[in-house]
Amino acid sequence: MKTHSSRPHWRTGFTLVELLVVIALVAGLVALALIGTRKAMAAAAKSRSMGQMRQIAAAAAMWASEKNNGEPMYFANGTGDFGHEGKLPGKNPELSPGNPAKLLYVKDDPSSSYLSDFSVFFTPLCNFEKPSVKQYNPASASGTVPWGNFVWLYPSTSSLTPRQSSSMGGFSNKTIGREAYDKVILGNDYQFAFSKPRYGTHYHALFRDGSVKYIGDSPSMWTDWYTGKND
Repeated sequence: MKTHSSRPHWRTGFTLVELLVVIALVAGLVALALIGTRKAMAAAAKSRSMGQMRQIAAAAAMWASEKNNGEPMYFANGTGDFGHEGKLPGKNPELSPGNPAKLLYVKDDPSSSYLSDFSVFFTPLCNFEKPSVKQYNPASASGTVPWGNFVWLYPSTSSLTPRQSSSMGGFSNKTIGREAYDKVILGNDYQFAFSKPRYGTHYHALFRDGSVKYIGDSPSMWTDWYTGKND
C-alpha cells in the first residue's frame, strides 16, 4: 500500500510574474547606475575643463610677461580663421592676436611655445574628436580642423590701455558686460565651438587673473552675462 509523505511539496523555479519583477528591478538599478555614472563623468569633465582654462591663463600670463611688458593679451577678432570672425586686425598682431592659440602653441617651434600640449584647447565638455599632432596647426585652423573648442571673448576698444589702444587702432569686438569688462579671456561657448555639448551646456569663463567662473547651464544666461544684459 502506498503512503503519502508528510513533507510538503516545494515547487521549483520562478513564476513569470516573479521573473518580470526581477527584470524590472535589475533594469531600474542599471538605469540609476548609468545616471550616476554620467553625472560623475560630467562633473569630472567640468573639473578638467576648468583646469585646462587655468593652464591657458598661465600660458597667456607668461606670454604677457615676456612679450608685452606684463600687459594681458587683448584678443582681436581679426584673422578670419572662422566664419563668424571679422577681418579687422589690429596694427600689431603680436599685441592683438586674432587667434592666440598661434602664439601659445607653436608646433614647429616648441621652444617658443607657452603650452607644451595643444590638447588643453579641447574641452572634454564638447563632443569632438581632437586632431592628431600631425593634423593640428593653429595657424591654419578651420571648421573641420579647429584650433580648439573654447571661444576667445573679445573686449571692446574702450577696455584697452592707452598703449594698447594706440598700437592697435580699430578692431572688431563683441559687447562685453561690466562683469566681464577688461577681465575675461575665453569661455566654452558651444555656439562657435564646432561641436555639440557632450553633457549638456555648462558655461564657464576664464579671467585674466587665472580664475574660472561658472556662469550657468543656459545659453541665454551665458549671452546675457557677456553682453551685459544682467548688469
